[in-house]
Amino acid sequence: MIPLYRIIEICVYSLLNFLPFMALALCPFRSRLRFSVKITVCIIVVISFIQMGLGLWAAFFSGGKAALASVVSTAVYVVFYFIAVKVNFGKALFTLLMISNTANFVVAASKCIEGKIFPELAVQSYRWSFSLIMLIVLWIPLFIYTKKVYTPAVEKEPTGIEWRYLWLIPATFYLIWYYMLYNNNGKSSLETALDAGNAVFLLFINVGAGIVYYVIAMLINEQEK
Repeated sequence: MIPLYRIIEICVYSLLNFLPFMALALCPFRSRLRFSVKITVCIIVVISFIQMGLGLWAAFFSGGKAALASVVSTAVYVVFYFIAVKVNFGKALFTLLMISNTANFVVAASKCIEGKIFPELAVQSYRWSFSLIMLIVLWIPLFIYTKKVYTPAVEKEPTGIEWRYLWLIPATFYLIWYYMLYNNNGKSSLETALDAGNAVFLLFINVGAGIVYYVIAMLINEQEK
């Protein structure tokens, strides 16, 4: 029988791996939602239960096919996101890719930090130590950054032709991350996550994507003056 504490740990991790991600993605467009706030929240609650179910299935019943749960999870919130916001498709895609890169960094960096502080727990999946680090060390600072820096920038940006290609910036960095993750010389995903070099690499991806975006945004603003 599955211990209750493990079910709770996995559910908490599943929520922390979904709700902050979705909140960050919706925050810049909170005034341009397709549905009312109540309906949007209800849909997010339903998706949260789906995420917890997928997490439990991946942990206990997947039979080595946990990657399938990740694919389904990603598909669910991507479809919901594009339906939920009424903005230029390129701008929505740009935001989703930027936040996705950030989420990848949060997961990798959290596991790396967990490996330094709680080495015995770090080799296990979805433990409380992992969730605690994700919440306190990484998600909270990212929320502050998004609210004070990223959201105002996106809200001020025009919705013209530039969004047809701006999404290529985070997409390029995402592909770099994807290649690095799966071209890891036979290392398991856990070994890759515990590698400090991987966390640093993801940090540079996010910083680099942000710098490139703001440089282009400044050039666009200058041209419109």
